[in-house]
Amino acid sequence: MNSTNNLLIVLWSLLQSFKFRNVSKHLVGVDLSPSIIEEANKARPGLYDETQVGDATEVFRKKKPVSLIIAGDSYIYFGDLMPLFQSMEEGLMDGGIAAFTLENASDDFAEK
Repeated sequence: MNSTNNLLIVLWSLLQSFKFRNVSKHLVGVDLSPSIIEEANKARPGLYDETQVGDATEVFRKKKPVSLIIAGDSYIYFGDLMPLFQSMEEGLMDGGIAAFTLENASDDFAEK
């Protein structure tokens, strides 16, 4: 991946995204919480070219074409993942990559 690619970071990754700055021409941090965005900007000033408070599914579509989407342990909060994966497909450029980690949910959580 060369340095002309865009990068979209979602949720928990906001404080870890410095690891991807070297592969990103335009680094965007996204979270539903304004306080998380504020914390990330305070912890790593100037890291992001842009931050967005809002729903990642809308940002994927709005920012297309995106070359790389990285999300860490955040998809557990989305509920139905079909709209999320559809927005990722719509937002990613041809040959784009989506990488994410998943948490295990307890049996009690899974029953809800």
